[in-house]
Amino acid sequence: MSGYGTSEFADTLNNFGLDGEIVITSTDTPIAVRVGTEIAKDRQMITIHPINGDIEWGFSDTLVNGSPLCEGQTLGYPAGDCLDIYIITKSTTPITVMITEAG
Repeated sequence: MSGYGTSEFADTLNNFGLDGEIVITSTDTPIAVRVGTEIAKDRQMITIHPINGDIEWGFSDTLVNGSPLCEGQTLGYPAGDCLDIYIITKSTTPITVMITEAG
């Protein structure tokens, strides 16, 4: 703890890293962001990167309108292994989304 009530810390993600891709279209229901079928145990961080179109993301499996993430942008989010994040798109063309999980 430094002066004036502020804290300083260092955290590292050096235990594991996984990457993969999800392909979504507007006909899909919200898709949980994860590499594989389950959230990686001890996950601390995710990244979401839509390659060829715009997507939306949020915290509900009933997501209809989420926070926008445009083609080519990357979202890095501190998401533990108890938090699901979902993505959708309004595009009728399949959108490829690169995903990473790290811990």
